[in-house]
Amino acid sequence: MKTDVIINREALYALRELPSESVNCCVTSPPYYGLRDYGLDAQIGREDTPEQYIDRLVEVFRELRRVLKDLSLIHISEPTRHAQIS
Repeated sequence: MKTDVIINREALYALRELPSESVNCCVTSPPYYGLRDYGLDAQIGREDTPEQYIDRLVEVFRELRRVLKDLSLIHISEPTRHAQIS
């Protein structure tokens, strides 16, 4: 497997292609709930409820845990403001 690779694609699909315990570091900024529409069918952040959004993130981070090595690093950037939900 190559080293020092940046993977920029839909997270869940990309993670499923990686071998277990093969990643040393992950830096991610998940799409924020209800703040942006990237025009993609299955995008994270456009779910009907905050609970569905969290469920999607949990699915991604479970897969991320599978691919991370024991002594690895993850940095997650999340917003400091919340979406207005009507």
